[in-house]
Amino acid sequence: MPAAVPVSACGDKPKSFLAETGATHLSLSTDPSGKLFSKLKAVGMPTTLLLDREGHEIGRLVGPANWDSPEALALIKAAIAAPAGA
Repeated sequence: MPAAVPVSACGDKPKSFLAETGATHLSLSTDPSGKLFSKLKAVGMPTTLLLDREGHEIGRLVGPANWDSPEALALIKAAIAAPAGA
């Protein structure tokens, strides 16, 4: 399940951003302490992690990405189709 996790208390900015961009399939959580950023060893923002069914990281992208591009959709579909533990 995709999720957006801002790393600081930003008021309504993250929620407004998701609404403005039409990102209706993202849940919004917050990390006001910023601990998640260091726990994930993120080196820049935005950082996107692709996780398998068991929650293991199988891909990482630092920086903006065009997630509705044909290449990104193919990557996501391949990850979804991969058997568990692959």
